[in-house]
Amino acid sequence: MALSLDARATELRDFSDMLRNRTDGLEEAYLKHRDRLQDVTETLRKEQEKIGAALDFHKAELETMTRKARDGAEILESTAKNSGEVFLDAVDKALGQAKDLANSLSERSEEAARARSARWTACATPPGPHVKPPRKRARASRNRLMTQKRRWSASAKAGLKWPDARTRPIRRVCERPRI
Repeated sequence: MALSLDARATELRDFSDMLRNRTDGLEEAYLKHRDRLQDVTETLRKEQEKIGAALDFHKAELETMTRKARDGAEILESTAKNSGEVFLDAVDKALGQAKDLANSLSERSEEAARARSARWTACATPPGPHVKPPRKRARASRNRLMTQKRRWSASAKAGLKWPDARTRPIRRVCERPRI
């Protein structure tokens, strides 16, 4: 029995040595992993600080850009309102000028029409006793006489004065007024 107790005690000592060795190995592994986790945690913390700083910077940039865009939009809006008012004023002015021009042209047209009708009325009156029709020439052929008669009848229908010797209407007296 004593041998069995000694064997058992040796086994227990070996077992405790083995446990001590294993716990030392586990403690080393734990310390090693703890150091690694601390390094990773520190790296992550630094990355988070960098990301936080970058986010703060971008947030400030976005706020600045938003403020500038808002100011620009307000300026554009006020400019658009002002230019719209200027455009409406210009259109009103142009419409007024067009109306004045139309009235002026209407008055001129009426004056020209009155002058024209007065001239044509004066031309339509029969010639006075001092204007004589051209004499027919003895040698004129029949065709030439017919041409002269047609011209005279056309000019008489148009209300022109007696034609001159060449059977052309006198245009100086009966000219149409130019506008």
